[in-house]
Amino acid sequence: MRKRKQALNSVATATLSVTSRHDDHDLSAKTLPPRAISGPALKVDRFYRTGGIALALAVLVAACGGGAPITSKNDEAESTRLPNILWLVAEDLSPIIAAYGDTTVETPNLSRLAAEGIRYTNAFSVSGVCAPSRFALATGVYPTSAGGHHMRTQYVRSHLDAVGLKLYEVVPPPAVMMMSEVLRRHGYYTTNNSKQDYQFAPTLTAWDDSSVTASWRNRKVSDDRPFFSILNFDITHEGQVWAKVPSLRLLRYHQLFKDEPHPRYFEPGFGPEGSFPNHVPDDLKVPVPPYLPDTELVRRDLRRVYSNIVELDLQIGVVLNALEADGLLDDTIIVFYGDHGGPLPRQKRLLYDSGLRVPLIIRFPDGRGAGPSARSLSALLILRRRCFRWRESNPRRIWRGRRSWGNTERHRAGTSMPLPTGWMNTTT
Repeated sequence: MRKRKQALNSVATATLSVTSRHDDHDLSAKTLPPRAISGPALKVDRFYRTGGIALALAVLVAACGGGAPITSKNDEAESTRLPNILWLVAEDLSPIIAAYGDTTVETPNLSRLAAEGIRYTNAFSVSGVCAPSRFALATGVYPTSAGGHHMRTQYVRSHLDAVGLKLYEVVPPPAVMMMSEVLRRHGYYTTNNSKQDYQFAPTLTAWDDSSVTASWRNRKVSDDRPFFSILNFDITHEGQVWAKVPSLRLLRYHQLFKDEPHPRYFEPGFGPEGSFPNHVPDDLKVPVPPYLPDTELVRRDLRRVYSNIVELDLQIGVVLNALEADGLLDDTIIVFYGDHGGPLPRQKRLLYDSGLRVPLIIRFPDGRGAGPSARSLSALLILRRRCFRWRESNPRRIWRGRRSWGNTERHRAGTSMPLPTGWMNTTT
C-alpha cells in the first residue's frame, strides 16, 4: 500500500524533475526563491539505474552537460558531441504492446526499441489525463503545486463563453522554466511536433520550432547543434476510438520525412468516409479488461484501440528509419512513453493503474544498457532534476519527485557512453 501511495504521489509524464527526499515545500509564492532564475546553467547531476528509473527522461542525463563537454573515458581532453535527444510520445496508451507481454497485435518497431533499450515496467504518469500530465512534463513540478491540475484551463473561447466562464491559463511561478527552453539556452535545437496542451502558453523562446512539420531535419545546413525533438503521436488518442474518418494530420508522419510531402497531411482536413486505417481483422480476439463488460460493442472498441497501436508502430518505424537514414541513430537517445493510461472507461482520467501506468522505453546510442527490464517504481516527473541543477538557485524548492536511482548501478544502466566531466558523484 505504501509503494502504491508513493507511485501515485511521485508520478509524472516526460521531461520532469526530481526533488530530494526532503522536499515537501508548497510552491506558493512565499516559498519560492526571492529572485527569478537568471542565466541558468545546466549541470548533469547523476544518472543511475536501479531496475526502475523514473521515466524516459533519464535519457537527458547523458545528453546535457551543463555547458561542459562530454569527454571520452580514454582521453578526457578529447571532447565529443552531446547526444541528440528524441522523445516519442504516444497519447492515451497503457502498456498493452508486445514489448510488455500483450501479443494481441505485433508492434515490431516498438519491440525493436525495447530490445535495444531499457524497458520500464512500473512507470507512472502524474495524472490520468493530458493537460495536467503535460504541465508536469514541461515544468518539472506537480500540477497540484502550481494550479495546473484542472482539465483543462486553456480551451476554446466560444465554449467557455457559452457556459459563462472566462478563458484563462495557469501562470507558472517565476522560477519555473520549460525544459526545452533550458536546453535551448545551452546549445540545443529544440522542436515539438506538435501538441502542447501545457495549461499555459509556452514562452516565445521555448522552441526553435513547434508545428506539425517540426523535426530535427529543419535545422539549417550550417546548424550543427544537437537536437531535442518531441514527436507526439495522436493516433492512439481516445477520440480515434470512435472516429469514422481520420484527420489527415493523424497520419502526417508517413509524409513528414519525404522529399516532397503531400501538403494536405499538414493542413486541417479529413480523409473520405470509411478511410480510417484499420490494421486488424473484424473478428480479432481481444482481451477484455475485467472492469469492462465482455460485449461486442466493447470488443469493437478494443479492436480499434489495437488497430491504432499498429498504426502507431508503423509511424514509429517511419521516424526511426528517418533517423537511421540521416546517420543519427547512434548519436541519439530515444525515449518512448505514453502521456497517461489508455483511452477506455476506467482508464483515462482516473487514478487507477489503468489510468496512470504507461509504457516507458529508453534506448541509448548503440543500444548500450539494453537487456533486462526495470521493475521498480518509475515516475515520469523526476527526470528533469537528475539531468540538471541550477547553479543560481536551489532546485529542491522547485522540482518535484523522489529519486529512483541508486549509486551502484551505473554500468548496468548502459552508461559506458562518454559522460560529462564531473557527472559521476558517489554521494547522494
